[in-house]
Amino acid sequence: MKKRPFKNILPLAFSILFLIGSCSKEKPDPIIEKPDPEPAVFYECPDGDKYKMLMDTIVIDGKGDLYRINSKIGDNSILFKYAQIPLGICAKAVDWYGNAKFSPVSALVKTEEGKTREMIWYLNGYFKNVILPEDIKRILTFTEGQKATFELTLLNFNEDVIQRIPLVIIYHEKFPK
Repeated sequence: MKKRPFKNILPLAFSILFLIGSCSKEKPDPIIEKPDPEPAVFYECPDGDKYKMLMDTIVIDGKGDLYRINSKIGDNSILFKYAQIPLGICAKAVDWYGNAKFSPVSALVKTEEGKTREMIWYLNGYFKNVILPEDIKRILTFTEGQKATFELTLLNFNEDVIQRIPLVIIYHEKFPK
């Protein structure tokens, strides 16, 4: 079998030609500067509150789908299975933010029927842990416009109460109209 000396030279030649062609003397594209980060938003809240629930009122339709109201961002539907509970930081609590004493790690959910259950709060809570399938079935029996209020109690590592936040769910047979 004959050895081919050109077999190893061809890939080397193509690499050299590529490098020569890519290092042209023309001006390269400018480096795009990073945009300024969006400023942090702090919310005005009642005295003593650390967090503001950004979706504190939810509509449930006759099919059991959840919707946020007054949204300025596209579709109002909530992907129930994946939707996190968005909490904003209150302006008066900025100095405390990040402190373990005021960081929720679990929560208690109290329904308007007085039933209480625990939930884990890992980075954020999820609506699917606050509003259970049996809650949705019960709310679907409501009359038009009837409300269910859930109380979410945020707890820290020591199970001390950080804050209690109401979550209102309104039943509308046909939503959005």
